[in-house]
Amino acid sequence: MSELPATESSDPATAAIDGFDDLELARALISAQRAAEDAALRAAGSVARVIALVAGALEQGRRVVLIGAGTSGRLAVLDAAELPPTFGLEPGRIEARIAGGDAALRAAIEGAEDDADAGAQVVEDLGAGDVAIGLSASGGAPYVRAALRAARGTRAGCSRGTLAREVEARLALARWECDVAGAAVVGTAGRARAGSLRR
Repeated sequence: MSELPATESSDPATAAIDGFDDLELARALISAQRAAEDAALRAAGSVARVIALVAGALEQGRRVVLIGAGTSGRLAVLDAAELPPTFGLEPGRIEARIAGGDAALRAAIEGAEDDADAGAQVVEDLGAGDVAIGLSASGGAPYVRAALRAARGTRAGCSRGTLAREVEARLALARWECDVAGAAVVGTAGRARAGSLRR
C-alpha cells in the first residue's frame, strides 16, 4: 500500500459530496478553507521566521525566489507578479519559478514536478543573501526539494513551505511546517486547501 500525503487523499467527511444539497456543499467547502487557516495559525511562529528572512533579504537589496510545482507553483507566479506593484518593489526583487516553466501556467505538465535536475538548475543564478522559498502541496516534489538543496549550495537562505504533516523540512534555514492542509474535499485533489494555506 502506497502512503500518500494528506493532500492526495480523500476527505471521509465529503465522501458523499455528490449527494450534498447546495447548502451542505457550501458548508463543506467553507469548512475546508477554515481548516487550512487554522493550520496556518498553528504555524505562526514558523511563518514569522520566514517573514524575517524575506524582509532581511529585501532590506539588503537581495532577491526572494519562490520555487513551486503544480498549483503551488502557479500561485507563486501570481504572487511574484502582484507583489512588486502592490508594495512598490523593483521588478526582479520577487521572482517565481515553476516546474515545467511558463507552459505549466496554463496546462498541467505531467512529470515536471519530478524533474530534480531541472529544479537544481533553476536556482543556479542565486547568490549569498538571496532567499529561496520552496512550495509544494505535498511537501515532496523532487523539483522543489532539489532546487532548495542547490540553493543552499549557493549560500542563499532557504525556506520550505510544507503543507502536509508527513514531510519533515530538513533543508530549510527557516521552517514553515504546517501540520496538515488536509485531505481533498473533492476527489483526491487537496490543492484548494493547500493553496489557501500556502497564501
